[in-house]
Amino acid sequence: MYKSESIINNLLIEVDSLNQRIKNIKQAFCNTKHIGLRERLIYENKSISQRLNNILSVAKSVKNRTNE
Repeated sequence: MYKSESIINNLLIEVDSLNQRIKNIKQAFCNTKHIGLRERLIYENKSISQRLNNILSVAKSVKNRTNE
């Protein structure tokens, strides 16, 4: 297996995990009325979104390198 394949595989696993976490956050947000918890869930959701954007940047970079 090439290094790029290993990196891509790890990123896909992380994306899957983050997507599941986002689903859990949305469900918890809908089920709670606690303001402090809601704020924490919003912050965590933003952090996960930032990480997903970082992964997207890495994926684009790897794709560009494989096309060259």
